Amino acid sequence: MQELLGHSSPATTQIYTHVSRQMQAQLTRQAWERLAEETLESGRERRRRAAAEG
Repeated sequence: MQELLGHSSPATTQIYTHVSRQMQAQLTRQAWERLAEETLESGRERRRRAAAEG
């Protein structure tokens, strides 16, 4: 990774990879929250339709 980014010092690369890991964790958490909400909404909608039909 250090070579790919063109850093002469491993410490510089660690700064960027640390930020990337933090951002990845944040984005992953947000994606799971959205998925959970969408799943709940979809279940609510199915129950509403089933109640309306029967």
